[in-house]
Amino acid sequence: LEPPRKNQQVPVCEIKFTQESASCYIAHGKHKGLLVSDVARMASDGHIAWDAPELRLDVVWWHGCFRSLNNRHLAVLKQAGAEKCLVREWPLTPGLFLPGSNRSVLQKFLEVQTSRVGGCTIQLKDRSRCSP
Repeated sequence: LEPPRKNQQVPVCEIKFTQESASCYIAHGKHKGLLVSDVARMASDGHIAWDAPELRLDVVWWHGCFRSLNNRHLAVLKQAGAEKCLVREWPLTPGLFLPGSNRSVLQKFLEVQTSRVGGCTIQLKDRSRCSP
């Protein structure tokens, strides 16, 4: 099995979140450790292009719509008011792994599929302030 070979342009409004909540800090990539809202501001101010590689989303097609596996980056795009974005569409197939991950696409999707509102919104939380 091989990962998707090309990116697609998709309207941001057609992509749903998979998680009900996530940390308000970017966890991976070029903007690791920054607040989602700060990266969104950089994108809306034109310092980061909507089609920048670090904002490309990994998505799956499930129940008639795209579901993001990069929920914080989707939040960045939505907060920035981006009309479109680049996605890599992954099949929900066992044995296919995201680059740099030890989890399969299917396993990641099943683990993060927690939205109880159909993926329309996500709640960003400052988990560093949560007590253990």
